[in-house]
Amino acid sequence: MTVLLIFLLLAGLVPLLRLALQSRVAWKHRLRGPRCLNETTLWSIGGITQAVQLRGWNEANPLLLYVHGGPGMPAMPFGHAFQSEWERHFTIVHWDQRLTGKTLCANGIETGLVLNDFAEDGVDLVRQLQQRFPGRPIGLVGHSWGTAVAIRMLQAAPELFAGYLAIGQVSDFLAAERYGYETVLAEARRRGAAALITSLNRFPNYPAGNSLSHASLSAVRAAEVKLGFGHYRKQSVMLKLLWLAFVSPDCRWRDLLTLANSKAQSACLDIALAELPQFVVRAAGVAIQCPVLMVGGAFDLFTPTPAAREFFETIHAPQKKLLEVVELAHFGPLEDAPLFNRIIIGEFLPMIVNHAASHDRSKV
Repeated sequence: MTVLLIFLLLAGLVPLLRLALQSRVAWKHRLRGPRCLNETTLWSIGGITQAVQLRGWNEANPLLLYVHGGPGMPAMPFGHAFQSEWERHFTIVHWDQRLTGKTLCANGIETGLVLNDFAEDGVDLVRQLQQRFPGRPIGLVGHSWGTAVAIRMLQAAPELFAGYLAIGQVSDFLAAERYGYETVLAEARRRGAAALITSLNRFPNYPAGNSLSHASLSAVRAAEVKLGFGHYRKQSVMLKLLWLAFVSPDCRWRDLLTLANSKAQSACLDIALAELPQFVVRAAGVAIQCPVLMVGGAFDLFTPTPAAREFFETIHAPQKKLLEVVELAHFGPLEDAPLFNRIIIGEFLPMIVNHAASHDRSKV
């Protein structure tokens, strides 16, 4: 009986605690002023209902569309941890892709999806943003899987964008996975991490042939995270993400549960394993009509920077720059928000503004 009473007490207190923490985050990150935007609504995108969030201090600012990774890992619940300074210079647009977050809640698990479906949704969203915010330049940010979606968007509708920022750029997926496997296995041996060595040795030919599976990819990712090649400073990166979502005022209980929806995560992984090995074949040598800024972490083995650099060299763009950050792995602004404030505001914003201005002059 005592255990039951304690359980009931905790069950009643957790929602109250969460509400208090969400209120605290909302107050800390509140937006004020007659031209600010703070809305999270459902839009019709690609023929289905999808969730979009707009946040910024001044709706006259350029737009920054953040295309999240995964697939299946929304950025909306985590934005409060890294984007406060961005909101002073941009209207930040988060979009929960299919099989993700609020969009998953609205539609359930879809089947038969391919990379182009996500890219077409993204282009549809951007065209709607153009209608609502005429004349505003749009910067495109892709993270991890989101860089594959973003490149397809840039290929499909290059005229829509004033700049592209890649964080953890997808490249030659199979070559990158082999590089990551060999690097993390060597590090596990150097540290004498017997359990990780045993786990990795189950897939000696990774990722060749049938060894590229849910089980093999999960084993490699777990080892990479454990040894600091996912998040440079935190082995428990998933716990950090869950906590950020738990305290996010934008994340309902049902949204929180989508982060642990095993069927949706499995469907997302199926898409990634089917689509990403073909990415570089279709995207190498891509012509991008706006400036490109690529950020890679020296410790990133999810999307290794050496492979991303090779892809970067094939890109044709009016301006391009690659930044390799020493103490950074895969999670970008969630690892080092001040660094990305400097990158987004100090480097990427001028690229967008200058490109938009030169584009306007060319019309005269």
